Amino acid sequence: MNKFRVGSVEVLPQHNKIITNSQEIRLEPKIMQVLVHLILHKGQVLSREQIIQSLWPEQVVGDEVITRAVFELRKHFDDDPKQPQFIETIPRKGYSFVHDYEVIELIPKKVAKSVLLPISLMIIVCAVVWFTASLMSSAENKAPQGNQHNIETLLLEDSAERIFDNQLSPDKSRVIYVRQQNDFWLLKTIDLNTLHKSVLVESKLPIRSPQWLSETSILYIRCTDKRCEIVEKNLAANKQQVLHRTPKRLIQVAIDKINQRLVMEFATKKGRYLQLYNLKTQQELEIIELPDRRVSKPSFSNDGQSLFFISANKNENPKIYQWHLAQKKLLHTISAFNRIFGYAEIDNHRILVAGRKAGGTGIWAVDLIQQSTRLLSSSAIGEFILSVNAQGDGNRWIASSVKRNIDSYSTHKIELLARMNSSMIDMNTIWDNVNNRLFYVSNRSGSYELWQTDQLGSRKLTALNTNVIKRPILSKDSSTLAFVSPLKSKSQIHIVDLNNQLPIQSVELPGEVQLLSWSSDNQHLYYSAYERKNYHIFKYSIEKQLSEPVLVSAGFMLHEDSETGDLYYIDTQEKRLMRKSAGGEIEQLSSTLNSAQRLSPLQAVVDNGALYYIAANDGLPVLTKYDIATASYETLETLPARAFVTQIVKYKGNWVAIYDRVHPDKSRLYQSTIVQ
Repeated sequence: MNKFRVGSVEVLPQHNKIITNSQEIRLEPKIMQVLVHLILHKGQVLSREQIIQSLWPEQVVGDEVITRAVFELRKHFDDDPKQPQFIETIPRKGYSFVHDYEVIELIPKKVAKSVLLPISLMIIVCAVVWFTASLMSSAENKAPQGNQHNIETLLLEDSAERIFDNQLSPDKSRVIYVRQQNDFWLLKTIDLNTLHKSVLVESKLPIRSPQWLSETSILYIRCTDKRCEIVEKNLAANKQQVLHRTPKRLIQVAIDKINQRLVMEFATKKGRYLQLYNLKTQQELEIIELPDRRVSKPSFSNDGQSLFFISANKNENPKIYQWHLAQKKLLHTISAFNRIFGYAEIDNHRILVAGRKAGGTGIWAVDLIQQSTRLLSSSAIGEFILSVNAQGDGNRWIASSVKRNIDSYSTHKIELLARMNSSMIDMNTIWDNVNNRLFYVSNRSGSYELWQTDQLGSRKLTALNTNVIKRPILSKDSSTLAFVSPLKSKSQIHIVDLNNQLPIQSVELPGEVQLLSWSSDNQHLYYSAYERKNYHIFKYSIEKQLSEPVLVSAGFMLHEDSETGDLYYIDTQEKRLMRKSAGGEIEQLSSTLNSAQRLSPLQAVVDNGALYYIAANDGLPVLTKYDIATASYETLETLPARAFVTQIVKYKGNWVAIYDRVHPDKSRLYQSTIVQ
């Protein structure tokens, strides 16, 4: 590793120390790592999150580590934060190392090799441990890491509430967007030259999909429970009028300024469709819909001759279609993305797409003719782009995004949960009583993966680069873990040996599958699947790799008695606790369970003659005990509103509920530019 001179200070990374004119100072390893990272990225603005993900992508590290490191470094470098010579704080963005540095020594190659050898061995071991077609992504599917270009980002606005539906003015100098603020909906504009903001419309009714009619006129959608309106506002005269009213649920509009027409996106119980509307004659025109497909997010091409829209069905990834309006034929189809958040036309053969592709989320340039994609900018981990607008030749764009944080909690304090939770999404958590550890799903490394937290720390167990992982289930002896990663119209079950950290099996099953429990012999999995308009329970043999039906109209839970072989389950129709004996006789153990309307899979467990489940009381989830012998109920704990329970488990002698809660989203509007 290099040795640096920064001003009068020598930096010796390998020895974790710096030498000033007066003394030799030893730094903590993490502080030295932060210093070297800042030096090597001199002049760049790095957020705390970027530094953490670059230095410790597989660890849970809080922002306070970076804050403390910068504080200590400023103290050792005698750097004034108000007039920085070394580390400058960029408000709301991060830190930038601004001092020149000199490389004064290189570690000889012989030494460098010895330093790298253990790391190489560790990488090889990790690859061997997890190498399997279903658990390790191929090179083509590896999530993109970092931006593919130098990107300058200008924050235009941030908020704890939603910012969305941003649109550029015709001359590209202003942006209009919607922002929720308390109980109001604000339609705002910002001048990209002066960064001056102003409120154009303030409404107690939901507003969305603002569009520029001209430089001095806009329109937007305003809806009540009974109807939606398209409202035009003249900015110069500060007056507005209703252009169109409809009792239908209007989701979005887009404007063809050349031909003076709109395209409207409507939602119905059967799906969504598009309809054209003539602004001059105020007439509804032709309807555009695709059988068995949902169409959304319409937008006219710049020349007004064609229409872009997103289309998908439940069995396929979404696609972007370009439809020629006069010729009524399909021009192009883009199908390279797992999810599409938004798009914008650059020119007649290129578009920008905000989406997810092969586990990575970001902004992509798509060539419609060549059907090629090129990553321009990766999103921050945990960030979801809501809409994007193209500027110029595609090297600049405006985007709105939201960052979501989900944490796990318990009704009786499980100390490891505080260590487990991060600023990202951590959910679907279960507790292992045998080994005192947590298993959960997190996107802290970019895509959703399975993680483990114990007294030694947190570590990633999989490298699936997937969009979703359902709640895992642990075998009775805590040696094996199973979980589902949903695919389009299928479910992939993964089974992992925790003792050896080796995959045992990966199998695809049709439809949506929810794992319920392990058999007593740890050789079978019980799962529920939706068939013929109801949930049914199946038993999967790991050895035979075959499933067989076990119960119909059941799916909330399955408990196999280790001594008798009896199966306890809940009737999904009547919400009654039932028992099926080893001989096949079925017995009703309860009438309809009290306040069981909230009941969903994995929120019930049978133990020692009692059912523990999540009921509802005054709109709040309640951990409830039902004694089978006495048919009596007992309220154990009341959970917070909107708590989603992922496990009911006995912890230190108490029955507790582990649950997920969503924190308020953080939204931002920003401008990004590729620096040549």
